[in-house]
Amino acid sequence: MSSAARKYHGFEPWSKTFEGLGAIIKHFSLSDAIIHGTEFDGSIAPEFCDIVFTSPPYVDLEIYGRPFTKNDWTALIKAIFCYSEKSLNSGGYLILNLPKYLKFMLPATTLKEESPVYWNTSSKVRTVDKAECLYVWRKQ
Repeated sequence: MSSAARKYHGFEPWSKTFEGLGAIIKHFSLSDAIIHGTEFDGSIAPEFCDIVFTSPPYVDLEIYGRPFTKNDWTALIKAIFCYSEKSLNSGGYLILNLPKYLKFMLPATTLKEESPVYWNTSSKVRTVDKAECLYVWRKQ
């Protein structure tokens, strides 16, 4: 991985979260953090990254500022993968927080899939099927 300075780009269309993230950035003087008050659309030129981490909206589970269909979600994930493949340094990682039941909707990628990381968000449910998951890919 590179030894470049750290930098954070965030995309947050919901105004309350956008304002909260802005306050955090200001409070901690994070001059290398930029929050965009929009949905991710790939319009910002890719920068070379060691890690891309995303937790996209969960289609049919979470409600955002507008209706979010399966087609919207599929288009967003494809854009994130394409952008990530262009942005990652060799040896860099794409980490995606996603429920297991949505994995089948992910696009094909040239990135190498690593072992996923599972955890349970509820003390009542202790199965992999109900667990949250971080899917991990690495650019060769």
